[in-house]
Amino acid sequence: SNASDNFEQDLVQLKAGLEAKLHEIRAAVPKLYAVATVIALLPTLLMVGHTLLQLTINQRTRTSLVGVANEQASARMARWLFQARRSAVRRRLQVSGAMGQAGWALVVYGILPAAMSIAGTPIDKVVGEKDFWRIPVVVGFFLGLLALFPTDERAIRTICTVFLAFYLGLAYLYAHGCIEIANPSVPSVSHRSQCQRFFLPKIVVHLSAAAALVATLPCG
Repeated sequence: SNASDNFEQDLVQLKAGLEAKLHEIRAAVPKLYAVATVIALLPTLLMVGHTLLQLTINQRTRTSLVGVANEQASARMARWLFQARRSAVRRRLQVSGAMGQAGWALVVYGILPAAMSIAGTPIDKVVGEKDFWRIPVVVGFFLGLLALFPTDERAIRTICTVFLAFYLGLAYLYAHGCIEIANPSVPSVSHRSQCQRFFLPKIVVHLSAAAALVATLPCG
């Protein structure tokens, strides 16, 4: 009887602790997503600031060009170049700006549950399973890739380098796991079979992807 009573009290305390923890997480989630919203809107905020700065610079340049009387031809050429550059930037924003912003926002919102789980404060009970939130991350990543132009040499080179390191890292991890499973001190046919069927194909695929990306590094 005493053991039963103690069990009931422990169960009540455990449920109360879980409810208190869940209440704290629910109170923290709006703050987390408020910070995530600011981070997600950073590209737009930076672009607005850059646009305002360009407008100020163009206004000053236009004023200085109007004051020069002896350089009418060069002033017209400079004005034309400024207008052409502004038009190119405007067209680029129309084509890729919204796509890049949407992709970045999806990545930020999708990665938040996994980041909080790694930090030791999982929010899955409030926002859903973190595995489900991987889908927006993948979609956002590919939207970001689609926002790139073929002339973005530095960005393309950077992405190729990141993917090369990523695939080499995965190949190393799978090779390390295969070596541990095939340890001679623990001989087992099933372990060797698991290494051959699970690890080796992934090692080959990731090394092949890394080898394909090596040729894209000196782009430009």
